[in-house]
Amino acid sequence: DFSKWVDSKGNLLAIYDPATTGANRAGSGQIRVPFPGNQIPLSNFSTLASQIIPYAEQVTPNRGGVPGTIGYVQNNYITTGGNMVSPDDKASVKVDHTIHNNHRLGFFFNINRYRTQLGSGSPGLPVPLWNGAEAVYNTEVYRLTYDWTISPTLLNTFSIGGNHFIKQSTSPNEGYDIATGGNWKSKLCMKNVVNCNLNFPLLTFSDEQGWGAAAYNGTEQPMWAIKDDLIYTRGKHNFKFGYAFQSQRSAGIGEQDISGAAGFSFMGTGVPGSSSFTSGSSFASFLLGWADSGGTDSQRYTPQDYQYFGWYAQDDWHISSKLTINLGLRYEFTLPPFSLINQYTDFSPTTPNPGVNNYPGALIFACCGPGTQNKKRLVPGWYDGIGPRVGAAYSPDGKTTVRIAFGRSFSRVTSISGSGHYEGYGISPRFTSPDNDITPAFLLDSGLPPYRLPPSTDPAFQNNLSTDYWNGQDATRSPENLYWTFSLQRQLTPNTLIEGVYDATVGTHLQTGLLNINQTPTAYLNQFIQQYGQQGALNLLRANITSPLAQAAGIPIPYPNFTNPAVQQIQTVAQALRPYPQYQSIATATVGTGGIGGGNGDHSGHSTYQAVSITATRRF
Repeated sequence: DFSKWVDSKGNLLAIYDPATTGANRAGSGQIRVPFPGNQIPLSNFSTLASQIIPYAEQVTPNRGGVPGTIGYVQNNYITTGGNMVSPDDKASVKVDHTIHNNHRLGFFFNINRYRTQLGSGSPGLPVPLWNGAEAVYNTEVYRLTYDWTISPTLLNTFSIGGNHFIKQSTSPNEGYDIATGGNWKSKLCMKNVVNCNLNFPLLTFSDEQGWGAAAYNGTEQPMWAIKDDLIYTRGKHNFKFGYAFQSQRSAGIGEQDISGAAGFSFMGTGVPGSSSFTSGSSFASFLLGWADSGGTDSQRYTPQDYQYFGWYAQDDWHISSKLTINLGLRYEFTLPPFSLINQYTDFSPTTPNPGVNNYPGALIFACCGPGTQNKKRLVPGWYDGIGPRVGAAYSPDGKTTVRIAFGRSFSRVTSISGSGHYEGYGISPRFTSPDNDITPAFLLDSGLPPYRLPPSTDPAFQNNLSTDYWNGQDATRSPENLYWTFSLQRQLTPNTLIEGVYDATVGTHLQTGLLNINQTPTAYLNQFIQQYGQQGALNLLRANITSPLAQAAGIPIPYPNFTNPAVQQIQTVAQALRPYPQYQSIATATVGTGGIGGGNGDHSGHSTYQAVSITATRRF
């Protein structure tokens, strides 16, 4: 009963029946018929939704809102029970030992065990609706240093160490038996997911609190490194030389949506194609099983290694009591990443895709055997990380000091988040409505659309889904910073000092998530708006490629089997005009969905910082 479903002004939000969606004979676009009295007959309910509803029956509005007002439907439930507890155990050991006056050893070890878990109950909606998680964070740090005073003017410091960080998170709905999990299959089961027995399905609503929590997931971040620094003083020179190596490993672990996920929007039961929340209800869409999005996950473990190398030389040259020059040069690079279990994939924009008439754009696979590239690294390295640094300090009279500096530096390339590049060895299929819920992503009772199961080295394995792309050398191109500074300091009196400083830093090739190479080009949208108006352009982009509307506009079919529903799941004009119509998103960073988007192939970021500061200091 949605007869009291209103907006903030008390206006009724009509609920439309998406099963009545049809062409608007009086104009353009589509129309729907609203449910009489804003009430949905029980016979229209999704079977799976009906099985889920009993878990929510104990939750009712309890904040005193009057039915028919916004206070009854918004921020309408509060709980004072339940809490999380966070035990934290720490220990550390530090040892310093002087072997001889010229030889010293230092060792440090730290361990931390931190947990977040349910205490007296969930602090929110009750389990299984609670969307929080219980987690374990384990950290270990090791450091060993060796200082060798070779002579009064020569000192060497060597260090080796490592960190190990692991996070494991799970839903209280999942249980702790790997085989049976929460034993949900006998209670409710979303069709065509990887394993509906392990966890309560994840349900999200555009205008309501989500239900359920992600299944087991986590990350491992082990790292080990060695570093050596040599300091040599000779006359007016203070030389420094050094070398560093770091093996940064990153492993994404997960099965978050293994029992299925479904998202619901007000658009599913609103005015067709309208993205304004003036009608519809995401919960009504749920009751009818009209999903806006959804997906599932297989179990995945994606250990990868980024190996960094760096060398530097520096000289602080005290030319006179008035002038000091600082000169330095650093060279560094990060090798292309590789999988520690030889299970790496990447998108190749030029490889023919056998699933779509050899149209360009397909998966390539690392390592060995038929269907692979027979190499463990899939992208080229970048080896131009040369960073000069120069600075000077000049004091002509003891009361005035001028400083100037310029430098070029680089950041290390590492995995920035999540997991990715495992297509063919794991799956995270995601599905979305192609037209703002005029048609659903899928019907809840029918389950997810078809997808393929791993393992496979078929270049067409990820067709119809999102995929990862390192974007060639961008994956190993070190983020760069150029900086320069100028300062003038003057002592006015024995107790008064004034200083002016100009600083500037420009960052280029920064890791970011802006690039969307498979977006339908904006030029088409602008062209269609000019030809057909805004609504006409949207109608055309959402139309099927074989529709009279598309044919009248002369929209080309990108490849012959694009019109075969067994090959191409989304056959809209917007999809056909993508650079690679066989895919949804092509994720160069954390812009994908599911496990997709754990790479770092987008280095298009840029930053500029400039500042002038003036400081006066007076000592009383």
